[in-house]
Amino acid sequence: MINAVHSSIASFSMPSDEQVTRAAETFRMLSDPTRVKVLWALLQGETSVACLAELAGVAPTVVSQH
Repeated sequence: MINAVHSSIASFSMPSDEQVTRAAETFRMLSDPTRVKVLWALLQGETSVACLAELAGVAPTVVSQH
C-alpha cells in the first residue's frame, strides 16, 4: 500500500512527464564542470571568452565549444 502523506499537503503536485524530461535534459547539460563554471561566471555579468576561459581554468577554444 502506498503511503498517502502527500495528500495532506494542499499545494502538493508532481511535475508532468514533459517537465521531468526538460529538467533531466537541463541537468544533463549542466553535468560538465566547465559549463557550470562558465554559467556561474556569466551570472555575475557579461565578460569575454578570454576572461571566461581564465575563470574556468581552460583554453578559450574550450569555452567557445561549450
